[in-house]
Amino acid sequence: MADFFEQRGIKNYLIELGGEIRIKGRKPGNEKMSVGIETPGDDPEFSVIKRVVWLDKGAITTSGNYRRYYERKGKKVSHLMNPKTGYSLQNELISVTVYAKDAITADGYDNAIMAMGLKKGLAFVDKNKNLAAHFIYRKNDGTVADTLSKRFRVLLQP
Repeated sequence: MADFFEQRGIKNYLIELGGEIRIKGRKPGNEKMSVGIETPGDDPEFSVIKRVVWLDKGAITTSGNYRRYYERKGKKVSHLMNPKTGYSLQNELISVTVYAKDAITADGYDNAIMAMGLKKGLAFVDKNKNLAAHFIYRKNDGTVADTLSKRFRVLLQP
């Protein structure tokens, strides 16, 4: 879709398709475009915005396991699978939001980073200069927390 817009000379756009977002340009008044990052709340019908990123180029996608899942024998079973076991992911991550130059790249990495877990996922993103990420996770005591890769912090500035 971005290529379609580019071919027609459209210089400023925000495209959202199935949760994948691609941005280029700015809003009227030269303001960067803003995208809210949800965090799980008590009611899955209503989203809670955890952070807002400000972009004038690139793409942002999120992979998470807090909306579509069921519990079986005390374990959450979601659509995100561990490629080594073939079973649903079982780690501390709730969601990972990935920023990259295009949505195909961001979406290609968000599920893989979810499977890595927090420590390995954060290290992977910090080593890859073309990625930035926001992680929401459950701490050992059951509380929810978040952390950001170094490059993601820059995206929080309008």
